[in-house]
Amino acid sequence: MDPVLLKRLDSAIERLAKTSDKFKLTQQGPALDQAARVLRAPGGVGACATRIGAMVDAGIFRGTDWDEPARLKPVLVRQTLESNDPRSLTVETLSELRFLAIARGDRVNPGVSGEQAHRFLAQVLGLNLERLFGASSEAARAQDPEWGAALGELFKRIGEEVGYTRVFDAVIDEIWRILTQRPIQIDRVRTMIGQLSVWTQDGASDSSPSGWGADRLTSALFNPTAACREDPGIEVYGERLTALDNMALSQEAAGMARAMHDTGLVSAYHAVLLRYLRETRRDLIPDCLGLTATGRDSYSTYAELVDALIDRAITVETAQAIYGLSLLLERGILHLSAMPPALWRLILC
Repeated sequence: MDPVLLKRLDSAIERLAKTSDKFKLTQQGPALDQAARVLRAPGGVGACATRIGAMVDAGIFRGTDWDEPARLKPVLVRQTLESNDPRSLTVETLSELRFLAIARGDRVNPGVSGEQAHRFLAQVLGLNLERLFGASSEAARAQDPEWGAALGELFKRIGEEVGYTRVFDAVIDEIWRILTQRPIQIDRVRTMIGQLSVWTQDGASDSSPSGWGADRLTSALFNPTAACREDPGIEVYGERLTALDNMALSQEAAGMARAMHDTGLVSAYHAVLLRYLRETRRDLIPDCLGLTATGRDSYSTYAELVDALIDRAITVETAQAIYGLSLLLERGILHLSAMPPALWRLILC
């Protein structure tokens, strides 16, 4: 952290503190400008966190909408953070640091208890999960990169200090909300589930009533069936498949399909299994895709085309496409006259 920036910030805070209430606004702007410069620098959030008490006492929030923390609403934080107004971003960031200080017991506020501050921050995290996980929204991509980094540091600090247990349920609810829509792009969901897996291993979910939801999500991606129960890795799983008898293979296929249709998520192991069945047990492909009578009819009619799609389109990296292939068959889309020729042209080009 540049010591010159810190010295300028300390001087601005001191001037603000010495200014009478009548002229407080004249020094508030310069102090916020210096705070913004510090926040945008690497390590700036931590530097401001150590000075937040002095800032509040000096009157950094005086006369603003953030002056009374008890009246602030978590749902409004997101809108402010997505703005490109440096002054609003600065005040909002400092406001979260003030709540963090109250939650930690480093500061006492007559209108907000430590528990209320914890709850406020947990709600803010739950409503801004992409900040916590580093995923990008349209607003975030349009934002100044330095501010984006500062906000990422802010949410990481809040998450570590408040404790991830408090946002565990919020994360699970958000994941299921997204998955209910069966989105095509699920990178953000995978990132969130990966973090859930880390929390679960660390014991963060012990006190969470939604822990079972986390188990369903993590198992759908990392250990959906018996042969990959301990997440052995792609190569080991491939070797295990060669040692399975017919009944075990059938159970693997059914288990993969169950996990996929339950969550809308497809494990990388599913791709390994499907390609293996394509070579050794084509009769189990409908089971692996979770097809009903309609889907099985589509598969039997266009088996050659489906096999070609598996060969060309299904890999460990594109495992999520298996869900699309399943729905393609299940909804009878291949029976549309123009569809098979179009897919063949894509495959053969």
